[in-house]
Amino acid sequence: MVWLEDPLTADAPHRGIVEEEDEAMARELVPQYAITPQVQWTAAAVKQATVVFLVGPTACLLAGPFFQGTQALGSITMPELVRIKSPVEDEYGTSQQPVHTCSMHGPTTQTPPILLVTCPRELPQEQAAAWARFVLAELRPAAVAVACTLPAMSYCGPGSPADQDLVFSLQTAAAEGAAAAGSKLPRPLPESSLLGGLPAALLTECELQQLPAVLVTSVQMHQVADAQFLFGLGEAAMAALQRVGGDAAAAALVQQQPKPQRLAVLSAAADDVFRSSASSSIFS
Repeated sequence: MVWLEDPLTADAPHRGIVEEEDEAMARELVPQYAITPQVQWTAAAVKQATVVFLVGPTACLLAGPFFQGTQALGSITMPELVRIKSPVEDEYGTSQQPVHTCSMHGPTTQTPPILLVTCPRELPQEQAAAWARFVLAELRPAAVAVACTLPAMSYCGPGSPADQDLVFSLQTAAAEGAAAAGSKLPRPLPESSLLGGLPAALLTECELQQLPAVLVTSVQMHQVADAQFLFGLGEAAMAALQRVGGDAAAAALVQQQPKPQRLAVLSAAADDVFRSSASSSIFS
């Protein structure tokens, strides 16, 4: 092993200095892990509801075509973890950290109580568990349904997302024991696949709290999903809602419309995302 001396001081580097620098950097990051989300209601708080989480930009496209007549009820905000300090943060403080925001919506009539939470952006892995724990403690849901996508590189199982749309599900023990008749879920996600972030954190916390919860996910190969892909994920999300909330919850939130009309709305939403991403790549 060759040790290169500093050309100015002639000092040779050693592991002790590197460890000290690592510890100093860690001390700066520690306070960020103690930050908890803020749940802000703009209307009456909804407790003991069936909560549907749409996590990620693709899953959030289901909000309009599949879920009807919702009104804004509040938001969940949390400063995202910043691993590298920026000049902006040095000058203006940690208030310049990007804020992770989720929106809460619900039907105009809360009978039965139901809540739709849309999270367009993923949260850093290190903050996902604390976010899920705090938010579930604040909302105190009776049941939970989660819809998300799984990157193709994280999928390991039969079939290929290049050949067909692959939709899977996971559920807690409480959901398996309270399965509603007629609610058919997609097949279980292969054990060798890797699911992380907010979806995994939410399902884990629901299992620890013995809540009935179902997660559905589609294996996403391309950055922008097409209408058929979105339709398959939406159908799975409706089945998950029916499994944990029953027919009453599904009837209160799910928008009933013919498949061709729903596909047309999903296609328009996907086109908007494609044009937006194309414009960003051109002018970035």
